[in-house]
Amino acid sequence: TVTVTCPLQGSRAAALGLEGAAALAWTTTPWTLPTNLALAVGPEVEYAVVPAGPEGAAAAATEYVLASARVTAHAKELGYASAEDAQAAVSRTLVGTELEGVQYAPLFDYFSDADEWGTGDAWRILLAEYVTTEDGTGIVHLAPAYGEVDKEATDAAGIPTILSVDDGGRFLPAVTDFAGEQVFDANPGITRALRDAGRLLRQASYEHSYPHCWRCRTPLIYKAVSSWFVRVTEIRDARERLNQDITWVPENVKDGQFGKWVAGARDWSVSRNRYFGSPIPVWKSDNPEYPRVDVYGSLDEIEADFGVRPTDLHRPFIDELTRANPDDPTGQSTMRRIEDVLDVWFDSASMPFAQAHY
Repeated sequence: TVTVTCPLQGSRAAALGLEGAAALAWTTTPWTLPTNLALAVGPEVEYAVVPAGPEGAAAAATEYVLASARVTAHAKELGYASAEDAQAAVSRTLVGTELEGVQYAPLFDYFSDADEWGTGDAWRILLAEYVTTEDGTGIVHLAPAYGEVDKEATDAAGIPTILSVDDGGRFLPAVTDFAGEQVFDANPGITRALRDAGRLLRQASYEHSYPHCWRCRTPLIYKAVSSWFVRVTEIRDARERLNQDITWVPENVKDGQFGKWVAGARDWSVSRNRYFGSPIPVWKSDNPEYPRVDVYGSLDEIEADFGVRPTDLHRPFIDELTRANPDDPTGQSTMRRIEDVLDVWFDSASMPFAQAHY
């Protein structure tokens, strides 16, 4: 893990008397720090302001901000000889809600151009109920493209989701210092860059669970990917009404387990980035200047547009079916099937209808 310093700045920090102070954020995935766009604090968590102690190296800040419950665990890094000294040095405390909206200096400047990246509302402190004080600093680093809760919090704050790595887990050219490096290989370099910039407070080993591929046992990363959805929310109200017409046994399932599931149903991501599976019957223009999307519901519809009736709906055969984009007056763009295949649960749910040729 690494713990980094995030110097607080702006009018909100000044109003709280926190100019010159640095929030301490931590992460177990240093490779996500180039796309850090926000910090999260617990709304009801108590945070301590601790002056830099006499035992520290050249202080990165005059004061540090972290959860009160984590001060003693960071005594050495804060510059104190003992946990007791660090606790006694706390100058004041705040609750998380007071820190909401405070701005801080970005860790890296790759995405600091707000006009290019839409980051005008980035690099500020947000509130998140899931933040705890069991480990780390009680302040969580957020990289929207690499965590579901990160994305939910930043979406609500109008902060964009920026991808910094490609499909192979290698940094994209925008991350100039590490472009082309595989994320795990880049961890030492990123940590070194933070140390050289005076933004690294602590580096330590931390044993924790981590996702691995169940087939090849290689470590995985969380990464935002483009997906196709069924707009379930559009039919949710009708589903709730129809559920009332079903005779459930036992009866409590109607408004219990099943009813609650229907009430909370979200749009369904049905696309998967695999080769094998049922191809999604969507054709898309290969030129964004002339956008068009066609969704097919039958062989008859496909035959009407393409002039041929497919005999094999699987890849790669169905992917060979292309046609000129009717919305492109230049005649240069082509309608091509998207590469994604369907979630196998879509296949399963479709079976009763497919056997009757719907």
